[in-house]
This record gives sequence, structure tokens and C-alpha cells, in this order.
Amino acid sequence: MARRRLAARLDVRLADFSLVRLSSRFPSRRPTLDELDRRVLIEAVALIEPASLSDADRDTIAAAIRRGRARMDAARSPRDSATIADEVRLSAPRRTLLSWTVMHDPGQVAAFLSPSELFWLGLGDDRVEALQAWGAPAGPRLGCHCLQFGLRRPWEIIAGRRNAGMLASAFPDLNLRLAELLSELRLPAALLGPVLRSATLDFVNAVISRDPDDRRGLVVFVQALRSEHLENYLALLTTGGPLVPVGTVDAKDKDDPGLPGTQEVIAR
Repeated sequence: MARRRLAARLDVRLADFSLVRLSSRFPSRRPTLDELDRRVLIEAVALIEPASLSDADRDTIAAAIRRGRARMDAARSPRDSATIADEVRLSAPRRTLLSWTVMHDPGQVAAFLSPSELFWLGLGDDRVEALQAWGAPAGPRLGCHCLQFGLRRPWEIIAGRRNAGMLASAFPDLNLRLAELLSELRLPAALLGPVLRSATLDFVNAVISRDPDDRRGLVVFVQALRSEHLENYLALLTTGGPLVPVGTVDAKDKDDPGLPGTQEVIAR
């Protein structure tokens, strides 16, 4: 058991070495994310357990986000915004800002909530215990090598805790957005871990963080992810990754009924 725990700790500490670049070119600008937040986000790559990720949970997350987005699209009045703020547990300043946005700048309402907030809004009173495997590294908050969504509460509670990795520890949004994209493309939930190897490096290098508490900068990057980004991450999995394209069957094996078709793609 002790050896198993030690191996798990080493796996987390060495997570940087499992990241995969989209390109051999260096980033166009120096990364701006706080170093400890960067470290925590990268740890998620090692903490994801494919066996704990089910397609049913993937679809539950995607459906909740879609319902949350539909609720936001339907908001028309201060009363609507107050109801949404209550369900998501928005802080007082953001409650006021949401009400103003609904009434005076409806074009920005769709981008007001982060993926995790849309998830909470669409989830309703359902419990999330079975979905913790899709969460964020909880080390800075709980001192464990585990993933967790955290509680439904204003994110500002963790603001101001610099040099602690708290912001990243309460940010499962990248995983949730990737879950939604995997669901849209009907791809296995178990691919989240391999996809994170490149998606996380892309995230921590390209996100624009203006200060240690700039959660909005992280949200903007995640909101901009589209299916073509996921396809780029998936493409890397066919070059030394877990997705193996099946080529032409050798002549000596043509009569083997157990072989997959030549156009199939299998996962290692």
C-alpha cells in the first residue's frame, strides 16, 4: 500500500512530462498564469482515472451545461436573473452585474457564467458525488491527491489566497467543457485523460491571466474551445497515443474473423 501511495505522488509530481505540445513552435508570448495555479492544473492530467469516467456521467454533465445555457438564454427580467443568481450562489457584485447585463446588454448574457456555473444551474438539486472524477485537483483545499468539484458557492471566497494554487483547485471548467465536447462528438469519456495532455498545456501556455485572481481570463479561454480544438487534441492521440488506426490487414490474417475492419480506430 505504501508503495502504491508513493507511486501516486510521483505520478502527480511528474505530470509535466506527460504533456504533449500541439506544435513544436514556442508560445507566441510568455505564459501569464501564476506558477502554482499552473502546477495544480497540470496535476489533473495525472489524477484523472479513465476507469472512473463513464459515458453516462459525460452525458449528464453535457446535459446539465446545456440546460444551464438554455436558462441563461431565456432570462429576460431582474426576477429571472435573481433566480439564477440564487441557484448558482453568485456573489453580491455579480448578482447585480447579471441583472444589469440581462436588462441592458443581452448579447453578453450567454458568456456571463462559466461552464462550471452553467453546470450547477442546469444540474438543479441533483447530487454530484458520482461526478467527482471530472473535478479539479483538490490538493490546495483538502491536502489530498484527488479530484473534486467543490461546493456550490461564490468563487470569490478563494480570492486573495495567493501562492496557494486555490484558484486552479476550484476550477473544473476545462474538464467540464471537454466533457461537453466529447459528448457532442459521441466520443468515449475515457479519452478525457489523454486529451488533457495537450489541452492542459495549450491552456496554461495560452490563457491570459492579468493577476493571480483573474478567474475571468481562465473562463474566456475555456468558453472559446470548440469541436475543432478537440479534434486537434485527438489528432495527437494517433501518433504514439492511445488511439491506434487499424491499417490494411495482412494477407495471412485476412481469414481471421477476430480482426477489426480496416477503417476502424481502436483504443489501446
